[in-house]
Amino acid sequence: MSVADAAATTHAQVSAPRHAVRAVVVAATIYVAASLALFHPLLTDLARRAPQAGSGDVAQMAWFQSWTAWAITHGHDPLISHAMNVPHGVNLMWNTAMPLAGALMTPVTLAFGPLTTVNLLFIAGPITTALTARWWLSRHVRTELARVVGGFVVGFGPFVAAHLGGHLNFTVLPLVPVILRLGEDVLWRSPGARKPAILLGVAVAAQALLSEEVLLIVFIGGVVLLVAGLACLPSLRHRPRRDVIRGCVVSLVTATAIFAWPLTVQLFGPDRARGVNTARYFAQPRDFVIPSDHEFFGSAAQTQELISRGSNAFEDAVYLGVPALALFAVALVYHRRSRLAWTAVLAGLLVALLALGSGVHGAFWTGVAHPFAPLLAPPVLSSIVPQRFGLLLTLLAAFALAKVTDDAAARVRWRVPSRATAVLAGVAIVLVSWAPAPPSNQVDARVPSFFNSEVRQALPAASRVILLPAPTQADDSAVLYQAVARMRFAMLGSYAISLDDSGRMASHATPDPLTAVSTQSPAQVQRSAPSIRHAVAAAGVTAVILVPGALTARVLPAVEAVYGTPDQRDGVDLWRVTPAP
Repeated sequence: MSVADAAATTHAQVSAPRHAVRAVVVAATIYVAASLALFHPLLTDLARRAPQAGSGDVAQMAWFQSWTAWAITHGHDPLISHAMNVPHGVNLMWNTAMPLAGALMTPVTLAFGPLTTVNLLFIAGPITTALTARWWLSRHVRTELARVVGGFVVGFGPFVAAHLGGHLNFTVLPLVPVILRLGEDVLWRSPGARKPAILLGVAVAAQALLSEEVLLIVFIGGVVLLVAGLACLPSLRHRPRRDVIRGCVVSLVTATAIFAWPLTVQLFGPDRARGVNTARYFAQPRDFVIPSDHEFFGSAAQTQELISRGSNAFEDAVYLGVPALALFAVALVYHRRSRLAWTAVLAGLLVALLALGSGVHGAFWTGVAHPFAPLLAPPVLSSIVPQRFGLLLTLLAAFALAKVTDDAAARVRWRVPSRATAVLAGVAIVLVSWAPAPPSNQVDARVPSFFNSEVRQALPAASRVILLPAPTQADDSAVLYQAVARMRFAMLGSYAISLDDSGRMASHATPDPLTAVSTQSPAQVQRSAPSIRHAVAAAGVTAVILVPGALTARVLPAVEAVYGTPDQRDGVDLWRVTPAP
């Protein structure tokens, strides 16, 4: 080798890592800019503002983050809480508590409050997910454009767009692409190798501590892809199995060792749920082609249609759209001899079937029997919301769009119109159709200042409180107030999957004695005041707090009939209660 050749080789070896780092920085810049564009209203006050004005699942997520930080710093079990639903408590493994995120963000929660933590996770979730998706796809495509496009679809595409500003556990998905890449290593790239198998087990356990439902969806997606691969790829049937099985066992043992305690709490701990009825959260064919207002160019009418059939505004996760379906159809015609393309098509159809029906009732929305109902019948699997299989559709769409982009980018001649140029134009149209809309109501959560400061002087630590209005699915502001108060008190109410006084699973607790009589006239309440005071005292309650709002006219007279005139403290009404000895 000549001196010149050696110098050229050395230059290539040095410049390659620099180019790779530069490419990551450029991709990260694009993703950060996209996320900040979506959440820029929050940046003016991360500690007070929140999507949905801090209501609904955002309030619940703030509570989970606050509880985890409090439990860790006070030596309590972060997976079981008696801070709400007193005296029963809540098994947080049956909720979307995201204990791993809560543990990692504990310093932020303690320093800046739970809303800051939730807001930062909403902002960082799409960014980190897009970056790990780009890393996963980098071994499947050659061009940087294709990697960036594929990463963007996973981090900001239809699935995440549907949950932005509502469901944090479906926004923070950086481990999903990691699991996919390590799964490839264990199953066929490096079967039998111990390191990727151990790393896969660690990633699986970590994802279970962020969202078990996401992990189950990914696992089912793997089974679906295996079925489609066996049907379309004959070579897959003859791959060596011994090394693959060994790698899977190592991964399983690793994941089990890490996740054993949380799983034990979930399956054998107190307040175990009996499964969640997800039947109303199914998809219909129109959901695949009509965008909701979670897309920038979507329609509020589609969102209203979801709500009208008993679903909710955040369960619109299967959208693909006409532009994407048309582009994929053209690509399939062009690659009609590719067995990999037909594998992806078959897998997509199977996933769509999963999204169209419910394993709980064993039927599609039309009443026709669901072919996968027996497979989804076990209690844990039947708790998966059918619409959320849209995650698998987004992953397949990201892979397909990255491959289409890669093929076109490698052939394009920018100054000469060509078929490749037209394909890239089609990719651009698809990305525009998938562009997410900023989450709504990124405004002040309107938490009374009492819970930020005076609560520490007004209530001794670990006080038991009735906080009114009691948290319900329609109004769960109380759990946000408790979260902002850093768990200064425990409350009788709850908004979480738990057991009520009768032992039945419910999303909120059995009504406290004051809420139970709030619909009665003051005269009726006054007649039963002694028994109400006795019941409240027997529950160990030391204070009743009413936050003025829409229900004040109904609730205030009932409480005054029992305890008289309140003490007005920093935006709340406060009554002192003497607990039973």
